[in-house]
Amino acid sequence: MEAPLGNAALVDRTDVALAQRVIKFTPTLGVDSRFMCHVMNSNEFQHQLRELATGSTALGLKASKLHQLRVLIPDAPTQKRAVRILDDAWSSLVRLQDLVDEAKKLALERRSSLISAAVTGQIDVTAQRKSAAEQLQDELEAKV
Repeated sequence: MEAPLGNAALVDRTDVALAQRVIKFTPTLGVDSRFMCHVMNSNEFQHQLRELATGSTALGLKASKLHQLRVLIPDAPTQKRAVRILDDAWSSLVRLQDLVDEAKKLALERRSSLISAAVTGQIDVTAQRKSAAEQLQDELEAKV
């Protein structure tokens, strides 16, 4: 993707070189940087960015428009609770995505096995009463 607009990440290192179309935000005292990162990735903030963006080839945000971005900042304990909740939710999403990826991989392997079994005559593809999967299951159970 050419020059994606609005990607936000927490960078906790100093040996990083920033390139064009990259803006470094340093939160003020009392603003949790992890909270700010979540806010900047939120739908509301992303909507603000798109509204202020210009450009035909690649959308960008002029430095002169940065002051127009609005963010509500709650007190520190609320920020910490929000970060904990959002981090936990993100971890759950990552775990679920891993499970989905594994299920897809397994489904593709099973599909390949079924096709191979059908092509080599291990499954009667002309049978009308049972699906190929049911036939394969019956054959596997018969072997046990």
